[in-house]
Amino acid sequence: MRCVAFLAMLAVVSTSYRESDLIDTWIQHTLSEGADLILVADKMAPDGTRDILENWADLDERVVWFDDDQDAHRQSWWTERLADIAHECGATWICPLDVDEFVYATHGGTVANAIAEYPGSKLFMRVWQHLDWTTRYADHHRMPKCCYRWEPDVRIEMGAHNVSVGGGEYDVLDIRELKYRNFEHYVQKIADRNATLEPAARSRGDGAHHLWLENKGRQELEIEWQKMLSVQTIADPIPSHANRG
Repeated sequence: MRCVAFLAMLAVVSTSYRESDLIDTWIQHTLSEGADLILVADKMAPDGTRDILENWADLDERVVWFDDDQDAHRQSWWTERLADIAHECGATWICPLDVDEFVYATHGGTVANAIAEYPGSKLFMRVWQHLDWTTRYADHHRMPKCCYRWEPDVRIEMGAHNVSVGGGEYDVLDIRELKYRNFEHYVQKIADRNATLEPAARSRGDGAHHLWLENKGRQELEIEWQKMLSVQTIADPIPSHANRG
């Protein structure tokens, strides 16, 4: 890959699988928040995600993709690898995100500006799940995610809920998540995640939020979907500096 020299660079690293409906919007948002580099390991699903990544890479050197041709979904391994590649390109801050996660600064301004003013080495980001772009759950997810200043040999937990960097503060960055776009996407995502979860991750209990649904039939999944829709929500659009018009 080609690296472009940056100063005080923010890199967003991610893995993708069947994200053709969202990845264009996600890249626009992420760049608008000041990311200098976006590295994506794509699992090559035949849904058009790769075409969108290739188009972006042709148009903008800040977007770079890699082939994830492994049978299992090794998210932590890829995140650590992409973080090291980002650092080789000059990155000082690493922000691991899923393609359905939209990071933003809690006090306005861009993510890049917020971390430039932050003297520490790790930020915890609350995750607020959305039903659609304008409606979110009233309560945030119990597990945050982490954005951190690069150090050698950093270990990243599955899902980037923590990293082996000391310290950490809240209320600088947060995330809005469009995890499931509709019922069909919910069913497909459960099947995809369980099919690609590596054996070692299963034995550790990783991916439990999808594993417990693995053997449920469509009717049972419909019941769980309706439970999700019944959770208290509020109107609160995803904050973004991108032009979505």
